[in-house]
Amino acid sequence: MNSNFPIEEIILNTPGSFGFSKNKLYEPTPNFFSPIYIDIKKLVTNPDNRKIVISKITEHLKNQQIDTICGLESGGSYFAAALADKLELPLFFLRKESKSYGDFRKVIGIAPSKDSHIIIIDDVLAKGLTLSKSLKYLRSLGYNNLSFISIYSYGIDDFLSKELKLDIYSLSKFENLLKLANDTNLLSDDDIKYLKNHIANFKDIFIQSQVNASE
Repeated sequence: MNSNFPIEEIILNTPGSFGFSKNKLYEPTPNFFSPIYIDIKKLVTNPDNRKIVISKITEHLKNQQIDTICGLESGGSYFAAALADKLELPLFFLRKESKSYGDFRKVIGIAPSKDSHIIIIDDVLAKGLTLSKSLKYLRSLGYNNLSFISIYSYGIDDFLSKELKLDIYSLSKFENLLKLANDTNLLSDDDIKYLKNHIANFKDIFIQSQVNASE
């Protein structure tokens, strides 16, 4: 597979990575219901897919000074490990739940020095709940030089970036996925309209809920 292929094309071409249903909504993250389902973990099976994903992340990071890679359990772990190997950088993972002992109860591996520039990797960015909790934990430990990369995003990157005061970059996005699915006749014009309206409503409701919560 050509490394210039967009990640959206890889998602659509990988069996089990993309699902669509108007009748039964998926719940990719708690309390977020969507007519489409994206399983980025399916991409790790194919070595060409892994290489393309890591190549694109590496290209994005080529002019940055990076000290450590952090993978969020569990979807970000596979790509974080591959990226750390590619860049020959230290690596650690963050658990979703703390263990009952130790100074760094969510950390798998060795915690880096506090002045490290850490690139956080996860597979999907929806409402940002996992990211927000992980960011809060890392900052509580004294880490402030942080950036985040997701393989796929439902499209509220700009809002979350401002809210979390964090540099956020996604390799693929909902809008681009829809366009490609429409261009390749995987989804009809009516399907696209339905999906755009659904996600637009989700964005409006989610952003307004966050604004109300901060007031």
